[in-house]
Amino acid sequence: MTHGAGGPLYVVTAGANVVEQELPEATINAMVIDRPEPTANEPQHLCLDKGYDNPKVEKAATDAACTPQI
Repeated sequence: MTHGAGGPLYVVTAGANVVEQELPEATINAMVIDRPEPTANEPQHLCLDKGYDNPKVEKAATDAACTPQI
């Protein structure tokens, strides 16, 4: 996962046979830096491509107080 300027924030590794849609919760929880608390004026967004458009990924994002943008 990267920040807006493209710099890495955190990474999760898995075997080549693991479908990446199974890793969003682990990836979100792997962040080692503190995120600012989301507010109504400054919500946290998680930008994803269409391959992540499924209920499991959406739940992981909303559980982490992020608004998924697919």
